[in-house]
Amino acid sequence: MENTEGFVSVRREKVYELDTIRTPNFLGLNHNAGFWNSSNYGKGVIIGILDSGITPGHPSFSDEGLPRREPDPADEHGHGTHISSTAGGNFVRGNSSVFGVAPLAHVAMYRVCGDRDCPASAGNRGPSSYTVSNSAPWVLTVGASTIDRKLAATVVLGDGQKLGGKRCPSRLTSHPLIWHWFFLAPQILLLPKGEIVMCERGGPIATAAKYEKKADGAAMILMNGVSAGYSFNLVANQTLPMLQPSFKDADKIKTYIKRISAPTAKIMFDHHAPFVASFSSRGPNKQNRGILKPDINELGSNILAAWIRNAGQYNITSGTSISCPHLSGVAALLKSTHPDWSPAAVKSVIMTTADRVNRGGQPIEDQNHLAADPYSIGSGHVNNPGLVYDLKPVKIMD
Repeated sequence: MENTEGFVSVRREKVYELDTIRTPNFLGLNHNAGFWNSSNYGKGVIIGILDSGITPGHPSFSDEGLPRREPDPADEHGHGTHISSTAGGNFVRGNSSVFGVAPLAHVAMYRVCGDRDCPASAGNRGPSSYTVSNSAPWVLTVGASTIDRKLAATVVLGDGQKLGGKRCPSRLTSHPLIWHWFFLAPQILLLPKGEIVMCERGGPIATAAKYEKKADGAAMILMNGVSAGYSFNLVANQTLPMLQPSFKDADKIKTYIKRISAPTAKIMFDHHAPFVASFSSRGPNKQNRGILKPDINELGSNILAAWIRNAGQYNITSGTSISCPHLSGVAALLKSTHPDWSPAAVKSVIMTTADRVNRGGQPIEDQNHLAADPYSIGSGHVNNPGLVYDLKPVKIMD
């Protein structure tokens, strides 16, 4: 290979897991007003995406009236469809609340990811330090934060305690409550029917839900890990009512189960936003501590967007790769307004006007509701872009 003309270098491929709407409104994008209106919703800009493919014919990608094109790279995973609609999903006819950040932009999908893995970077290894990926200075590295929409629920224990958390979906009356320490174990199939099962997180939640559904379980209480704090991340293919309490509240439920001979519970579904999601990778930058990473923070926890047909038209998922397409959409809006701007100018205008306070006017917090540092949020959370600094390639090399 080294003797091939044009060869520069080669490095071993690494395989990573794939990373994972009200978000345009949260970003201050409103119909026929402000930046969204002046940018013409991203019209004329093409958003290039490398992922698991796309779902042709989905309402979020309606191309009615456009010329016929080559067949789309069909998405069997759902991830590519989700992030494509987040970045550039079209307005859906008959549903005024479903659209992407740049709804009139075009999406060009190149399928590089298989059903499970993808040869691309991932940033979901937080909250540990030195876990941030994509740390080159010319890359806009995006962390993930929460949105102010809450899928809230309360578990009411038999002794009257009320403990909160996130839910997916439905409401539940009182049922017997049991503790099963590891939710992936097939022994769940042997549990009594009609129970609410509480278990620790240790793998794909959808797999646990499948086991418990097969065992005729009533619901799941999924214990948040100690490092996750108050950061809750719902996932795909939930088939049961589920509550995900914080580690602190989950510990209270465990104590109740051990103390009472016949424990029962019911799930009732009734701002710190944005705060940093627990999974969002943190700096410092391993490669060069003089380059602050991540650059910016954006919504990436419990985001609703398009999904593959055999699993429902829309789905909620989380990840830094869910926060990235929000920035792709913002970049498309900027390029539509300022087609002569360089990538460096687009990056600077996003970073220099970022917010460092939450919706309540207080400093942005981490998953434990403590003040977030620059290694968690970079320059802050995306706001209406403004100040521009351009940078030529030679300056990066210097």
